[in-house]
Amino acid sequence: MLDVVIPRLSGREAYERLMSLDGGVPVIFMTGYSAGMAQDRFLEDVGAALLQKPYSVETLRLKVCEVLDVRRTVAHRKENVPQLS
Repeated sequence: MLDVVIPRLSGREAYERLMSLDGGVPVIFMTGYSAGMAQDRFLEDVGAALLQKPYSVETLRLKVCEVLDVRRTVAHRKENVPQLS
């Protein structure tokens, strides 16, 4: 989980550093800004999940499950793609 605004390092910079280490890490951005302000082009381009603060434990649980389920679905599809000879 990354905040959109982080002291000394933007959420985007933290995301890019994380992806350079392991591009397969699922990421959820969180923000206290209004959804319209937080939905910048970067979040759309990378397909990042966004969680609006404040959030409940249940909302967090649902978002984490959503992101992990998407990751599992993508991995499963990749495993079942027939290889061309």
